[in-house]
Amino acid sequence: MLERCAPGFSKKETDHNWRVMYKGRTYPGLSKGPHGRRENPPIQVGQVRHMVRLFEIAICAGGFLEILR
Repeated sequence: MLERCAPGFSKKETDHNWRVMYKGRTYPGLSKGPHGRRENPPIQVGQVRHMVRLFEIAICAGGFLEILR
């Protein structure tokens, strides 16, 4: 979703979270999941909603996740 809706975003891995940066704004708390480095960690929809609002990509993101519409 970020690749399509937020072109040019960057991310940095920290101990427990991903720090996502886009257009001078940073979302510091995208979880890696409860057990650290997993391939498909569970991510709470509230985190995604917050990040979508922060980056102002709601219209585009709604096309990827029905819960954001």
